[in-house]
Amino acid sequence: MICTRNRAAQLTEALGRLDRNEIVAESAELVLVDSASTDATPKVIAEFAENAPFPVRQCRVHRPGLGRARNEGVNVLLPNVRVYHDHRRKLGTPGGDEALRDYDFGRGAYYASLLQRGVGGAWQLWSAGTPVSEPMPAQTAERLATEMEGASRYLRHLAVSRGAT
Repeated sequence: MICTRNRAAQLTEALGRLDRNEIVAESAELVLVDSASTDATPKVIAEFAENAPFPVRQCRVHRPGLGRARNEGVNVLLPNVRVYHDHRRKLGTPGGDEALRDYDFGRGAYYASLLQRGVGGAWQLWSAGTPVSEPMPAQTAERLATEMEGASRYLRHLAVSRGAT
């Protein structure tokens, strides 16, 4: 799933970097979500969908917002979701590493929200995104700990907002 707003040039670049062969080999589909763009983004999406060698679902939200766009994209998907975000930061730099930690934190909160809503298969989705081996590499353990922290904070916030102590 790719969510975008008013980034036609960046979207064209990102779509050009997709591994088309991998998407076809996995029988996957791509969801492109336009978040109320006012530039050429809808045209870029339509042209890409028309020429892609794999299924492309297009959707649009009429009010801007990344959360709204993601929710709309998830609403039209299969249960196994991969979200890509071109954050333009280089891995191994403070900004790049911080962005990855933030994504891990948010992913944990997202999976906790699925579990809280009783979405079947949420545990399977979560575990599919975290390959586990023995012994667990330190990087995987750190990522999983950050995801769990995000899940914990989400659930704690939900409990407090509902009046639990």
